[in-house]
Amino acid sequence: MTFRALRLASTLIATATTTEGTRRGAASSATASTCGTETATCGCTGASSSSDPNAKNVDINDLKAGDCISEVTTDSQDSQESISSTTVVDCSTPHQYEMIGTGTTTAATHAEANTSKEMAKVCSPLLTKYVGSSAADKYSVLAATPVQEAWDQGDRSFVCVAQNADESPLNNSIKNS
Repeated sequence: MTFRALRLASTLIATATTTEGTRRGAASSATASTCGTETATCGCTGASSSSDPNAKNVDINDLKAGDCISEVTTDSQDSQESISSTTVVDCSTPHQYEMIGTGTTTAATHAEANTSKEMAKVCSPLLTKYVGSSAADKYSVLAATPVQEAWDQGDRSFVCVAQNADESPLNNSIKNS
């Protein structure tokens, strides 16, 4: 299983309470700076899975382009933040992120892959294609990147998501916006 964390530059963007030591099935993780303490809530403001009765937990590796994400639940594994699940909701429900596609980094090192420059290089073209070139500057991209162990095993894939540039919740799909 590929392990990942959602990152914007070198800062972990987590949208749900971090739970220490919790493992759910095939969890995901990656090296990341924490967004406060080990029990911090970061990122998502106002988007809640409880407002969509059809919300479902989806592994980060099972997301599809167009999935709208209200929460990303993280935990810690070997002092690394890890994504244990995402909550996917109907796109008409307030949500923080929208999955825009996957890409592959050509970075030479794990550290280089986890820079904002590399994440933009991989994910920005996906954003432009997904929303249209005139709308792309309204959003920022984030990437779920492999941990060092997965990197060492050859994983170079990024799961790219977008959010409003001001980090306010999205209320509809951003596709072709």
